[in-house]
Amino acid sequence: MFLIVIGSILAAASVLIITYLVIRAAVRDGIDMSRLVDWKTAYTEAWMKHPGKLPTLQSLYETMAANQAVQDTDPQKRQALVERMVRLEARRKLDATHRDRLVKEIAVYALITLVAALLISLGIATL
Repeated sequence: MFLIVIGSILAAASVLIITYLVIRAAVRDGIDMSRLVDWKTAYTEAWMKHPGKLPTLQSLYETMAANQAVQDTDPQKRQALVERMVRLEARRKLDATHRDRLVKEIAVYALITLVAALLISLGIATL
């Protein structure tokens, strides 16, 4: 009986946490799509949280400015093209960072749910 109770508590807690994670991801996507937060601000905050994972904005600008497609562009349009390319790359990197974190978190809690199911079944088997 003890294993059933512990397994039920673990299952309930992990399901609630997974629900929270999915809602958090949906809210983050909604904020990103509505453009309430400037992309430079969001990227800078993510870079400060994970300095080794993301390149600096300056290095993104330098990389995009050195791109051959930018070099072949009209000089008056070059800065706008670099800005657009950096914005797209920064958003892509932010999305990848958020997605990777969400997948890892959900995988951990899914594993906890599996352990809870095993505890419940073991508790039922010993009745």
